[in-house]
Amino acid sequence: MVVCAGRSARHIAAALACGAVGATYVPVSPAVPDRRIATMLDRLGEVVAVTDDEQAARVAALLGEARGTRLVLDDSASADRPLDAHTTHPAQRAYVIFTSGTTGEPKGVEIEQAGLLNHLELMAHDLELSSGDVIAQTASQSFDISVWQMLVAVTRGATTVVSDDATSRDSEALLALVRDRGVTVLQLVPGMIRALLEHAGRAGWEGADAGDLASLRFLIATGEALPPDLAADWLRRFPGIPMVNAYGPAECSDDTHLAVLTTPPPTDRAVPLGSPVAGVTSYVLDAQGRRLPFGVPGELAIGGPVVGRGYLGDPRATARRFVPDPYAAVPGGRLYLTGDRVRLHADGRLEFLGRLDDQLKIRGFRIEAGEVETALCELPAVREAAVVLRDCDGEPTLVACVVGTERDPAVLAAAVGTRLPRYMVPTGYVFADRLPRTPNGKVDRAALQRDDVIVERVRRRFEELSGPTERLVASVFEELLGTPAVGALDDFFTLGGHSLLATRLVAELAAQTDIELPLRTVFEQPTVRGVAQALEELQMAGLSEAELLELEVLLDGVTDDQARELLAAGEERDA
Repeated sequence: MVVCAGRSARHIAAALACGAVGATYVPVSPAVPDRRIATMLDRLGEVVAVTDDEQAARVAALLGEARGTRLVLDDSASADRPLDAHTTHPAQRAYVIFTSGTTGEPKGVEIEQAGLLNHLELMAHDLELSSGDVIAQTASQSFDISVWQMLVAVTRGATTVVSDDATSRDSEALLALVRDRGVTVLQLVPGMIRALLEHAGRAGWEGADAGDLASLRFLIATGEALPPDLAADWLRRFPGIPMVNAYGPAECSDDTHLAVLTTPPPTDRAVPLGSPVAGVTSYVLDAQGRRLPFGVPGELAIGGPVVGRGYLGDPRATARRFVPDPYAAVPGGRLYLTGDRVRLHADGRLEFLGRLDDQLKIRGFRIEAGEVETALCELPAVREAAVVLRDCDGEPTLVACVVGTERDPAVLAAAVGTRLPRYMVPTGYVFADRLPRTPNGKVDRAALQRDDVIVERVRRRFEELSGPTERLVASVFEELLGTPAVGALDDFFTLGGHSLLATRLVAELAAQTDIELPLRTVFEQPTVRGVAQALEELQMAGLSEAELLELEVLLDGVTDDQARELLAAGEERDA
């Protein structure tokens, strides 16, 4: 059952209904491009598609006439139809989550009921959930953590509060949700946690005075490596709110290791991944599958009932990653080879050391470099491509090295954006006559990450800035994105911005203009000119009727540029 609808209580009801009737829940985020959704539908075959009013026509067009049934969540006629409940079995498939794939297409991870129920129970147990708890559902449907966020409350009679996309990427709106709804369990990627801390610092919240976070019992960090300085900063500021470092691949029903931190960890070493949770066994193996002693780096392998069935319709990929478990206590056990390089210390600390392959993670999203490279190479003007994650002015940036006839980053980004979700579209480009290679012929990805390799950002046709507001906005763009000479038509996101940086943009503009710009405006009007116009409109809205009349007389017969200069002069006089 494919559920393509916005986050809502009805979406959660649809997920629960899948379990009640014995169907497989397949979430598809409405933010995913049509081409990618079509690929998922092809892989699934005949389906029941559940949508909301907003997505109904789109999904109907993608599904066609012969591939299944369509239901609309807002349709009262559909809602009145009773469900035929079915008994489920632990080995029955519970859900499929599509992640980035090495072959150039998304791969569907199949999780069984045993893994799902084990994860729900362990989270409810380890977080000591009760009927008084309120769990925030903050994650996109493309993210596997959305499943437990939606469903765990049902196991304890607790409450789920749904945070829409706009709220989840706006630190101030998220804090308001925590305060107004009394959220007790909040799960976020490290970048958003840092944004919350910055807000807390400005507000002066600390210790017993946790401000809008007073109701919080646990903060869970997930999606990518937790920086030790971030964990230490959180626990120094809020010692009464434990931080949980959660680790686990989608292929193993989500979280497999949890580390509950109650005191600031050392900042000179990685935050430990924690111990295996109930129902999980884990080993550090060498290339031949042999267990390694303490202190020796190797690949993390995970076993137990949490291990998924495999990849939908891809037996080869399944055989590579899902292998027999020679250490299992019962016959037939399997291991999932994570591709994560780790080291187990004698004191039980499991230390994450990076990846053994080309898989990348950015702001919690898992990206296979091969899928992005395939999308680039499908373009007629591209012969070869290699994708890496590198630091650009302090921000992790997806960078593509491209060999071909097209050398305009904006053209390439626009074309790839029709094939891939926004978070998978490179925002930096390196153009070369050939890809750098190692002596054995493999792409030399390390060479692409050297500081002397020039990265070109996605830029639109340059247009001069007009007026003081555009110059102010452009200067903040340049400071946050590390990009010089920003023009009026440059787009915040194609220059390398993302939702977490957008919150900093709004905060910086508020500090300099005393105007609170809604975060959604940055997403709706992401160019320098668009943001500047929104600021000026808000400024005008704050004027009295007499001030507006005076301004109308003053501006009669002057050009737009002269008007902006006069407004700026007036602001300086008032200051």
